[in-house]
Amino acid sequence: MSGTEGAFVPTYLDDGLNEEYGYYCGNCDSTDVSIDSMERLRCANCGNTRKPDEGYDDAYL
Repeated sequence: MSGTEGAFVPTYLDDGLNEEYGYYCGNCDSTDVSIDSMERLRCANCGNTRKPDEGYDDAYL
C-alpha cells in the first residue's frame, strides 16, 4: 500500500501469512504504524500516511 513518503507493508504473526498483525513503514523501517477506524495508516516515527480506500465520504478525509 502506498503512502505519502513510502509503502506500507502488512506484517503477520504466522509463517503462513494468515494472521495479520500490523504494518511496516517502508520509509523509515518502523513498525510503529497506527490505523484508525476509517483505515487511515500513519507512521508515528516519520509521519508517512495513507488515506483510506474508496467508499468514504470526502467530508471525513
